[in-house]
Amino acid sequence: MKHLKFLIFGIAVIWSCSEKTNSETRLLLEKVFEIGRVEGDSIYFSTTSLVDWLDVAEIDSCSEEEFAVLEDIYHRRIGNEINLSDIFHKKDFEKICYEGRHNYEFDSDLIPKNFIPKDQQYFDSLYFIYKNELSIANSDPSGLRILKMRELYYRLSKPIFLHDYRYAVIGYSYQSFLKDYGGCSIFVFEKKENEWKLIFTSQICPFT
Repeated sequence: MKHLKFLIFGIAVIWSCSEKTNSETRLLLEKVFEIGRVEGDSIYFSTTSLVDWLDVAEIDSCSEEEFAVLEDIYHRRIGNEINLSDIFHKKDFEKICYEGRHNYEFDSDLIPKNFIPKDQQYFDSLYFIYKNELSIANSDPSGLRILKMRELYYRLSKPIFLHDYRYAVIGYSYQSFLKDYGGCSIFVFEKKENEWKLIFTSQICPFT
């Protein structure tokens, strides 16, 4: 009977943590797209998480020094001057690297309602079909088809929550279906007055 009580208690704790994470993820995604959405473009969203954003930023050992490079090169200060080393420590950077490379599928109920969720395979298949059409002799895709391939889709890393949900770190990217235009950034948020506030952003893979 005692073991059963411990089991029930453990399940309740896990469920409570999961609900908290889902709730904060939902609020965080709304804020991410409020800030990062490219105005006037499509609202497609890849439910498959972005996992190579840290590699693109050349963050391998998860050291404070590697993250400091983001501050020196592409950073954009938000409000008061802030360094990542002022709020994060070695274990925090390690957690960012570990969880930021995790494969993660976003549930549809976490995605803002005005977005169209698709798994990454959908976008990749569009790209390969289009490329195959171009490789066929005398192929001339219609203007409508080309316009479709110029649309954008968005992709995020698994959200990383730190210091008991006081801070959140997330990798963000947008890219055309044709994969010839886009960019990606790291966003750092702080929970203030029950709302996620952007306190740091750094462009980590600018390309056009």
